[in-house]
Amino acid sequence: MLAKLSGAPVSFALRAQYRLAHALVLRKLRPALGLDHVKFLCSGSAPLHLDVSLALAAADIPILEGYGPTECSPVLTENRFDTNRYGTVGKPLPNIELRIADDGEICVRGPNVMLGYYRDPEATAAAIVDGWYHTGDIGELDADGYLRITDRKKEVFKTSTGKFIAPSRVEASLKRSIFFNHVVVVGNGRSHPVALVAPNWPLVRDELKLSLDADVTTLAARDDVHTFIQHEVAAQTADLARFEQIRYVAILPHDLTIEAGELSPTLKVRRRIVENRYANLIDGLYKN
Repeated sequence: MLAKLSGAPVSFALRAQYRLAHALVLRKLRPALGLDHVKFLCSGSAPLHLDVSLALAAADIPILEGYGPTECSPVLTENRFDTNRYGTVGKPLPNIELRIADDGEICVRGPNVMLGYYRDPEATAAAIVDGWYHTGDIGELDADGYLRITDRKKEVFKTSTGKFIAPSRVEASLKRSIFFNHVVVVGNGRSHPVALVAPNWPLVRDELKLSLDADVTTLAARDDVHTFIQHEVAAQTADLARFEQIRYVAILPHDLTIEAGELSPTLKVRRRIVENRYANLIDGLYKN
């Protein structure tokens, strides 16, 4: 699908496989999801893995990704239906200036940018420098001006071996699995990254034929469950660089929640809280 969308040559055999898959399965997904009259869908707020976008595109469900923080009212870039470039969040909207700082941070200027934080001059001064709002996101512009987001500036961590890892990139790969509800990748100052995984227990139970009566705390401690989750993690991160791949996994018996303070109201992981709450679990992964 990527070759088709980018205009790259596609072999006859691959075209034939796609036509067959489309006729038998893919063309049925749009009406099955109630999207018969939808021209396209928009995505924002969180990273969308390219595999997800391409899978939906193959089923004639185009996804247009966009980007923008609340402080910018709140859209900065957006893909257009006729010039959609998968894997990016599009080009800046009219009257918006966008540049990438030396450290990779996305900075913007325009009439849509806030004047400042209410009664917080220090935060305002830190966020807006010489008229440019510093988003806190790391990104890059391609030759045609399309923006690609790589991570949050404050969330990128460095391992003890000197490798910089963008956790959201790794997490986006892991979230492709239907067996995971939440994943958190950590490893700042450590030799390699590890992951906390909150499984989709109904699907895991069904896949491993586990008893419906067993509580999730008991299931999380089972060797066969851990082996299955570990293999699933390895499969989903196989296409990442070696230093980004997850070596060890800790299974959480429950999902992360807003009520517990582990997720923000917009369902973003509060990493500091999660890492502090499960510090012993994380330390155990490295000790073993």
